[in-house]
Amino acid sequence: MLDEITIRIAKMNLAVHGLEGKIAEAITYYQDDHNLGPKKALEPGGCGFVMANPPFNLDLVDAERIKGDARFGLPGVNKQKKVGNGNYLIPWVSSGEMTELRIYDTPLHISEEGAIDGSRLVPANTVLAVARGMSLAKEFRVSITKREVAFNQDLKALACDADMDSEFLFYALLARRGHIRELASEASHGKTA
Repeated sequence: MLDEITIRIAKMNLAVHGLEGKIAEAITYYQDDHNLGPKKALEPGGCGFVMANPPFNLDLVDAERIKGDARFGLPGVNKQKKVGNGNYLIPWVSSGEMTELRIYDTPLHISEEGAIDGSRLVPANTVLAVARGMSLAKEFRVSITKREVAFNQDLKALACDADMDSEFLFYALLARRGHIRELASEASHGKTA
């Protein structure tokens, strides 16, 4: 609930930046009172610019309530079917997400601090391949990132220099994935296929 002080601070912020606007109480995850959202996921919305703070203290948004809302595209959803805190913006890839050929987003995210402190980040158009884990007992998984992501220890990242096209590498590995899977040893997946 907005209290009078919060409303006054919001109005002051608009004024000091030379802006005008309507301050209204709403949970914008569930309400788009100004119809600013896009009609389809990953398309531009009905406004040229949005200035907003991240939802610092808003955890566990009900994923079912925003499932069809194109404003959110691909939100991260946890096992309780709730969307995690918006502060965790970097997709975190494990072998489970490698069922998608192109990785735009994942159910799990980490914060920038988490990425800096304990994970590896790779840019868009990096090829990821599963190097160990139970999935290798059945298949060799390979994907290409479409945005910056972090990844776990079961994956290897293949970044191409200017002389090699990452899409070419991706398709070359994809075409040979059956052969590469046959080369995986029991030590790679812990169980005989």
